[in-house]
Amino acid sequence: MRAILPEDGVFASPLRILAYTLSFVLVVFIAAISGYVRAGWPLGDAAYMVTLTIISVGYGEVRPIDTPYLRILTTGTMVLGCTGMIVLTGALVQIFTVFQLRRILGVDRVQTQIDKLDGHVIICGFGRIGVQLAKELHSAAKGFVVLERSPVKIAEAQTLGYLCLNGDATEESALRAAGIGRARVLATVLPEDAVNVFITLSA
Repeated sequence: MRAILPEDGVFASPLRILAYTLSFVLVVFIAAISGYVRAGWPLGDAAYMVTLTIISVGYGEVRPIDTPYLRILTTGTMVLGCTGMIVLTGALVQIFTVFQLRRILGVDRVQTQIDKLDGHVIICGFGRIGVQLAKELHSAAKGFVVLERSPVKIAEAQTLGYLCLNGDATEESALRAAGIGRARVLATVLPEDAVNVFITLSA
């Protein structure tokens, strides 16, 4: 009943690629700087030249590239650095894409599961009482939805395997999303008594 896609491995792969690529680009960056410094360049000019070469800005040469050694070093930096940046960009795009898909599909999956419930319990708030109530309902195999606006508490409920919805119980749209029209019980267990009364009266 968790509200996330089941596989962290799908997400871990681009993260590994990102980590490896960052390490690769860093090694190329340091090695290239060392190469220019060995050729007699100041450290600042060397770092600037390598940065311009790797990110392909094309502002021109900081100092004349007038020896075979410098030409080979610059060419190698350009090929390896640009390749690393291309792979790095691809990994970042993949991470953001996978993250968005997980978020969107996770929300859709939760709503689909809620739409299948009938005669369930809506627990408004996942504080001390809400946690205990959810535990008892879960043990009794009763259908319920936790409606909570705190991301921390939502994550806690998800970890326990509960079906939960991120929303404000004082808003009618959130109650409708939790299936208030089909619910058997609305349990308002928020810390504020006035809010509990308001939710009960407006449901």
